[in-house]
Parts: sequence; C-alpha cells; structure tokens
Amino acid sequence: MRAEQVQAFIDVTEHGSFAAAARHTGLKRSTLSAAVNALEDSLGVALFERSGNSLTLTAVGDSVLPDCYRLLTSVSRIKKHCHQHLQGVESQLELPAMTPCPKCFGAR
Repeated sequence: MRAEQVQAFIDVTEHGSFAAAARHTGLKRSTLSAAVNALEDSLGVALFERSGNSLTLTAVGDSVLPDCYRLLTSVSRIKKHCHQHLQGVESQLELPAMTPCPKCFGAR
C-alpha cells in the first residue's frame, strides 16, 4: 500500500468518479484507476462497486475511508517533521527546572 494509492482512493471517493477526480487532480484517469486497483489488490478487497459508469463504495470501502484520511494526515505530519529536521527546525522538549528541596530528599 502506498500513500499515492490511498490518495487516489480518497480523490475518486470525494469526486464520485475516476473522470471527475482526474479533472480535479490533473492526473490521468488511467493513473487513478491503476492506483485504486493496486490498492484493492494489496488489501485483497474491492473498495468500489463498479457497474457501467456507476461507482459506489463497498461496505469495506466505506469503513476504511476514515482510516485513509487519518493515514494521509499522519504521512503529511511525518513529511513535515522530516523537512523541519532537515532545515534545522527541530522540536525541543523543555522541562521546568526544579529547585532542590532538602526535605524532599530526606536531608535534615
């Protein structure tokens, strides 16, 4: 499973057809179709019910769609963190300094 395949699945779902998704994304219809077919093959399930020009989500397609959105959000965050790391902008963990307390450590 590749992020591009998941994105193609989401695009087709949001736009209702491969042709509409192709117009919106600027990708070829055949590219989107191949990506979705590869995703379905890797998962071992059909995500869409195809009948002529009609395209509807299968039950499993509908159930995994929210996870696909979360997956792409995670991929985006990972890429962002890596880009920030390469640019030298890393997250820093700051912990407040505690003043030693002799009573806390058993000193008398």
